Amino acid sequence: MINTDNTTASAASAASTGATSQSNAQASQNSFNTDFQSFLSLLTAQLRNQDPLSPLDSTQFVEQLASFSGLEQQIETNSLLEEMVNASSVSELETATQWIGKEVDAPGGQLNFLGEPVELKIPSNPQGEPNEFVMRNATTGAIVYQGALSEGQSSLVFDGKRADGSTLPNGRYEVAVNYINSDGDISSKDPIMSAKVNEARLIDGSMKLILDNGAAIEPDNIQAVREVIAQTPNTPSQASNEGGDTGESVTASGDDAAEDDTQQEG
Repeated sequence: MINTDNTTASAASAASTGATSQSNAQASQNSFNTDFQSFLSLLTAQLRNQDPLSPLDSTQFVEQLASFSGLEQQIETNSLLEEMVNASSVSELETATQWIGKEVDAPGGQLNFLGEPVELKIPSNPQGEPNEFVMRNATTGAIVYQGALSEGQSSLVFDGKRADGSTLPNGRYEVAVNYINSDGDISSKDPIMSAKVNEARLIDGSMKLILDNGAAIEPDNIQAVREVIAQTPNTPSQASNEGGDTGESVTASGDDAAEDDTQQEG
């Protein structure tokens, strides 16, 4: 199901950005109009009060008029470019809303641990082989978990258990896969994880998808996408039918219970 609240908020953000750009363009135009009117007033006053025997040099006025004309054209050009960028951003935002509510696979450096096992994919790295999986406290940066990885390992399932058997508390963590090469040099990459897209947002003019694990990714980084299928629990009648299909008695009737009691008394 698409989160309409997030979609509306994202659209409102894009509209706000467009309104800000239009406001800036209008302010530049107003400033130009004020300066140009001041220049014309000054020019008119000088022409009215010039010495007829020694008229003012018109070359300077022509040059200033040409400068104002070029400035006006530049402001109009900038305004048109801003309108084009805003229209493109809004269109990109509307396109990105198709991701909302979908589950995607993408590299991510943040993990929202909720107490359930999490499956992570280990991306290949030409700079080395997988060496260890590291988790850090998202606030302090302190390492809270380190797990060894084997050469060529392509995935892992993190169950939240530390080396001492204790379980990490629920929360947001920074995660990374460290690699090591034959020279002992260490490099790191973000693991690939599955997460649901909660929101599409313009950040610094760039389209970002906000995932439920807290990560903000670009759509180009998505490696797989799938529909989120809601699982509905079985109803009591379904459970009874399932029991009948397997040949197992789910409940005993009153007559059967009475018969069993009579046999026991005999």
